[in-house]
Amino acid sequence: MHLESFRQHPDQRGGTGGEDVGDILRAKRYFPFAALLLANFMEVLNAMFVNVSMPVVARDLHASSHITHWFYSSYALGFALTLVLTGPMADRVGHRRVFLAGAALYVGASLSCAMSGGIMAFLLSRLAQGAAFALTAPQIMGLLHILYAPHDRVRLLPALGFASASAGTFGPVVAGLLISGNFADLGWRVVFMVGAMIGVTALLLGYWLLPRDTHRPQDGRHEDQGFLYRPMPLVIAVGAIMAMFEWLGRDTAGFHPWMMALAALPFVALWRIRRGTFSLRRPWDARPDPAALSQLATGAMLTICFSASSNSLIIIINHILQNGRGHSPYVSGAIQIPYGMGVFLSILFFGRFLLKKDGRFVIAAGAALLGLAAPLIMWAGQNPHWPVWALLPILVLAGMGVGMTSGCIGPASMARIAPAHAGASAAALRLGQQIGLALGGALIMRPYFYLSQQPVAGTGPPSYLLVLLFVLATAVMLAASFPRPLFPPRA
Repeated sequence: MHLESFRQHPDQRGGTGGEDVGDILRAKRYFPFAALLLANFMEVLNAMFVNVSMPVVARDLHASSHITHWFYSSYALGFALTLVLTGPMADRVGHRRVFLAGAALYVGASLSCAMSGGIMAFLLSRLAQGAAFALTAPQIMGLLHILYAPHDRVRLLPALGFASASAGTFGPVVAGLLISGNFADLGWRVVFMVGAMIGVTALLLGYWLLPRDTHRPQDGRHEDQGFLYRPMPLVIAVGAIMAMFEWLGRDTAGFHPWMMALAALPFVALWRIRRGTFSLRRPWDARPDPAALSQLATGAMLTICFSASSNSLIIIINHILQNGRGHSPYVSGAIQIPYGMGVFLSILFFGRFLLKKDGRFVIAAGAALLGLAAPLIMWAGQNPHWPVWALLPILVLAGMGVGMTSGCIGPASMARIAPAHAGASAAALRLGQQIGLALGGALIMRPYFYLSQQPVAGTGPPSYLLVLLFVLATAVMLAASFPRPLFPPRA
C-alpha cells in the first residue's frame, strides 16, 4: 500500500485535516487500522494473560517474594531500554519494518516463556517480550497519527477501546480456562503458546496491510549515526534507576524514602520540557510547536501516573483473589469481566463524545474515579467477610476510571504534534508507560508482596496504598493543566 496521496496532501496526514469516517472507509484506509487494532488487542491480551498466570508461574518455578515483582519489572526494563534506542527509528526506516520486527520477536519470546525451565530463563524471556512490544506498540499511535486527522482519531477511539476492553474482559477468562484445563499437561505454558499464535497473526496482518512508505527519508550518514549513539546516556540512566530501586528496597519491606526522590526524576525532566527549558535536538529535525511539546510532556507525565497505578491495581487484585482467597485462575479471570466492561463503556461515552469538548475534565475525573475505587477494591478483596460478588460494581468503577484516563491519553497528548514526529512522540508516551510500570513495581507492588506474607498486618493504611493514592492525586492536578480545547480547530 502506497501513500502517494498523503504526500500530495500533507494536511490529511494529521494536523488539522477533517475527513469524515465514511471517506476513510471508502478510501480503504481501514485496512491498516485493522492491523493496528489486532496489535492493540495483542498487547492488552498479553498483559491479562501474564497477570492471571503469574501466581501459578511463581509457584511452579519456586520464585521467592523478593523476585516476584521482576516478572513485571523485567518486561518494563526490556520495553524501556529498547524504546529509548528504537523509538524514533520508525520515523526514519519505516513504521511497517519496525512493527514486523517487533511482532517476530514477540513470537519467539512467547515461545521462550512457554519452554522456560527456571526462573532466570523466564525473566530473560519476559525481558525479550518487553523489547518486542517496544517495537510494535508505538506504531499503533504513530500510524494512527499519520493516517488520520485529529478528529478522526477521536471517532475511531471506540474501536480501539473495544479491542482493549475485549482483551481485558475475556483475556483473564481464557487464561484461567487454559491454566485450569491443563491442556496436554502444559499448565500455564499453554497461555504463552496461545500468545505466540496471536503474534503470528499480527505478523501476517502487518505484512499484508500496513503501508510501506510512511517514514521520512534519511538526509545523510552523519544524522543517521547521531540517531544511533545519542540515546545511549538515557539507556544507562533508565537501567541505573531500576537497579537503584532493586537495591534500595531489598531489606526495607520493599520501600525506602529514597525511592520517592528517584521517582520524581522523570517528572522533573518532563516538567522542564513542558516549560520549554530543556532542549530536544534529536529526533526532532526542527523544534516543534512549544504548545504541542508542552501538551505531549504533560501527557507523558500522566502516562507515568496511570501506568504505575492501574497496572499495579489489577496485579494486586489477581494476587488477592488467587493467593489470598484461594480462587482458581478461572474465577480470578471471570471476576474481572466487569472491569473490562467499564473500560469500554467509559471510552465509548466519555472518550467519544466529551474528549473533544473538555478533555481535561474527562481525564481528571477518571483519575479521581480510580482513586476512589482502588482502596475499596483492596479492602473488600482482603476482607473475608465481604462476598466476592460485591467486588463486581467496584471493578466496573475502576474500569471506567482506567478507560477515561489511559484509554484517552494518547489522542489527547499528541493532538498538536506534526505527523513527521509521530513515531518519536508515540515512543515518548510508551516510555512513560514503562517508567510507570517500573515505579509501580518498586513503590506499590513490591511493598504489597512483602506485606502480604507477614503474619500480622500493620496498623493504618499500608504504604503501597498511600503511594497509589498520591500518584492518582498527582494525575488529577496534571490533567487540570491540559490546554482547553485539547484539539486544534479544524482548518
